[in-house]
Amino acid sequence: MTSAGQSPRESRTLNQVVGPPSPTFSYGGGRGSAEAAPARRITPGINLRRVLRVGSWNVLCLSDDHRLPLLSGELSRLRVDIVGLSETRRPGSGETSSGGYTYYWSGMSNDHRVRGVAIGISSKLQPSVVEVTPVDERIMRVRMKHTLGFMSLVAVYAPTEMRKTEEKEMFYAKLDCIRPVSSSGHTHCLV
Repeated sequence: MTSAGQSPRESRTLNQVVGPPSPTFSYGGGRGSAEAAPARRITPGINLRRVLRVGSWNVLCLSDDHRLPLLSGELSRLRVDIVGLSETRRPGSGETSSGGYTYYWSGMSNDHRVRGVAIGISSKLQPSVVEVTPVDERIMRVRMKHTLGFMSLVAVYAPTEMRKTEEKEMFYAKLDCIRPVSSSGHTHCLV
């Protein structure tokens, strides 16, 4: 998301999450050997001071893994960091990686290939994932750590106006239950 006043260079910068510190080596020191020195510790999590591109996409069908490289290529081309996907039509729930993205999905539990939601996260941000909560074929949540606290991404595929009133009321009741309690340092994003 780019806001007014940012330079073009800032809008092209992708978030980078650095894992645990690794030793760095210094050659020299007068003894002719390598010396290990601790690396600078960087707080893990998404840096919210940088541009984070978030999108949503109704993919119509993502039931087979052979379609994931095409999707990943398009997301990379558009420099999308996080994407909410609807109508994935994948059964059950799970996780898979392809082309620099990790996809978490939630679908029908009875092997029917209808509806379904997913969240795709860039490999650079994937270490920030703390919790994945698949609710049903219409709602799922991914909780991530960022520099100031936590961020909850909720992917939804809402029932249309043509659906029965009971189904729509059940959807919104589940959505209210999954919504985290507001607290300082917790960011919410509905995709």
